[in-house]
Amino acid sequence: MRFMVGALESTGAMSVSRLSLGALAWTFVTAGIYLTNASSDVEADVINRKNRPLANGQLTTREVNAAALVSFGVSVTCAASLGAGSLAIVSLMAILGTYYSVGWPRPGKAHYATAAATITVGIFLPYVAGSLANSGSISSPSLWTGIVFAIWAAIAGMSKDFADVEGDRSTGRRTLPVSLGLRSSAFATGGLAGVFAILLLAIGNRVVPTDGTVVLVAGVCAFAAACAVIGARGRQTQAVGLPYRIFVLTQITANTAIAVVAIGSY
Repeated sequence: MRFMVGALESTGAMSVSRLSLGALAWTFVTAGIYLTNASSDVEADVINRKNRPLANGQLTTREVNAAALVSFGVSVTCAASLGAGSLAIVSLMAILGTYYSVGWPRPGKAHYATAAATITVGIFLPYVAGSLANSGSISSPSLWTGIVFAIWAAIAGMSKDFADVEGDRSTGRRTLPVSLGLRSSAFATGGLAGVFAILLLAIGNRVVPTDGTVVLVAGVCAFAAACAVIGARGRQTQAVGLPYRIFVLTQITANTAIAVVAIGSY
């Protein structure tokens, strides 16, 4: 979705052939990243009792790693056909995703600071990639939309770890809730989300289409409220995974709203 928004906000006429190759490149690089991360998360997933194919033995890490390599290969091949810019962006995304999961001397996800930085850049790049794939250049709307959603990811993305404290602590990961405690992390994250909502209300429609800004503000406020509940109740609440679900839903709905506006302009 982020890739398509970047393409729709780019300048010039839509190129079906370039968009198809770009979408393939982005789909496969994303698949490679998810597969690599799943392979590296097996131990924590078992501890956190996640019902996932690797954790429950349906797949082996060797099979998943092989699939990840194939995915990366396909993505780079497709991107290379679009030019140096697209190849560079897709390659950077593959490197960042690999660093996040299995980086040396420690994975990016091992500490909340490097995890947040990696996720932020990873959210921004698809918008640039979409614009480059369609027009060969980076448009201002694609750039600003990418920046806004990257900031949102920097604030809210760490909420994914709220439900995984036990497994993350056991595997040595210094996530935000492991480092600060769940309740403090929830309050801090929710507070930052509140500040972000105020900024969006003040200047959001200058850099993101109004429909997207409205959806994003609503999602950010709901996220902040969910974090406040966790901050007040801690592990006693059953909603510990709710902030991250709101974050994901907001990403999807706000990007969809922006895409609809962009399609209407063609």
